[in-house]
Amino acid sequence: RLLLRLPGLVWLGLRNLPTGRARRHLGWLRQVQEDGEAAETLYSEACAIMEAGFGSESPNTAVCLGDWAKVLAGLNRLEQARDKLETSLAIRNQAFPAGHPETANAHTDLGYLFWRMGDFEAAGEQYQEAFRIREALFGENHLITLESILNLVLVQERTGNRNRAEQLSMERLHRTRQHHGEDLSAVSRALYSHSTLLVRLGKTNEAIAGHRELVAMMPIDRGDTRRAAGMRYALVSLLVQPKHAEEVLARIGEIEAVLSSRPELTYPPPAGVRFYQARALMMLDRHEEALPLLEEAIQLQIAASGEDHYRVGDMTWLLGLCLWKTADLQAGQPTLSRAIEIMDRVQGENGRDHLLYRSILQAAEGRAEQA
Repeated sequence: RLLLRLPGLVWLGLRNLPTGRARRHLGWLRQVQEDGEAAETLYSEACAIMEAGFGSESPNTAVCLGDWAKVLAGLNRLEQARDKLETSLAIRNQAFPAGHPETANAHTDLGYLFWRMGDFEAAGEQYQEAFRIREALFGENHLITLESILNLVLVQERTGNRNRAEQLSMERLHRTRQHHGEDLSAVSRALYSHSTLLVRLGKTNEAIAGHRELVAMMPIDRGDTRRAAGMRYALVSLLVQPKHAEEVLARIGEIEAVLSSRPELTYPPPAGVRFYQARALMMLDRHEEALPLLEEAIQLQIAASGEDHYRVGDMTWLLGLCLWKTADLQAGQPTLSRAIEIMDRVQGENGRDHLLYRSILQAAEGRAEQA
């Protein structure tokens, strides 16, 4: 009976394959639109059709399972995602020759999932295997291979091997410059990831130098102006010393030119732009000019995130300091206290910024022992 039904089942499966592909593409679209639940339903249906049409050991089924797993991970259903990814990897290992790019992709996806689950050692093993395959396939200086190094950098940093992380990141940047120097997009990606690593490692001066080089690579008046403005915003966030104040104001002017010409942009965030502009003015003792900018920044930030957000606390604290400088401590005291209350709600009474702000206010009020 099964043999008699087989031609009909095959015909039915082949007939439904276009529907399976359509569901998969529609699932991807829902994923891009951040409708995770709808995407998960579509991918589950697509994978069932792919399995019926191609078989459970087919590469097409494996790829579909991998896509489904990414959606499940986005919904924080990590164990289900792991099951799908491990099945997808097992199929690819059987279906493809050893060292196939699709197998490397599966190892990368599984590494990311282990990273999400907090198992950084397992993530490192998967990333290392993906890197090994790509290096054998494409060579050590191919862009795909160099991009794979970034995952290894992040694992080394997260597991406490900070020197090794910096070494790998510098090696990636050097080889990208040497072999792909004409590809400004590739060089800028490597330089940006290295500079942001330096920020996390506390090497601020080196990070500033890297960010300045990136800004020089991205003119504000042509090309991807959003990215150029975003890079200037990243640089401004690092320029916290009074000697940088004039540079901050100049960069803010460039950012504002982009935001005014492209009102649809939400990044760089207008609240942050106003905050850094006000902070630079305060460094130059131009507190009267800074006051309205800080008040505007706070309102913009509250509209974006609500009041109980650490950025609202930071901005409110700076506003209190500005009121203190323009008048006296009594004028700024209520605002400073409000900033402490916000940080208490956001971080708890033992939060770093909450304790810092509270101790500064206590010292200013003459309560040195408590401070």
